[in-house]
Amino acid sequence: MNPTVAIVLLWLAFGVSHVVLSSFWLRGKLAIALGENAFLGF
Repeated sequence: MNPTVAIVLLWLAFGVSHVVLSSFWLRGKLAIALGENAFLGF
C-alpha cells in the first residue's frame, strides 16, 4: 500500500472515531457509564 494512502486512511479513521465518540447519543451513554470526569482529559 502506498504510504500516502495509509496515512490518509489513518487520519480518516481518527476523525471518524472522534466524531462518532462525541456524538450526542453515544457521549451520553459513555458519560453515564464512565462519569463526567472521564471527559476532562489528562
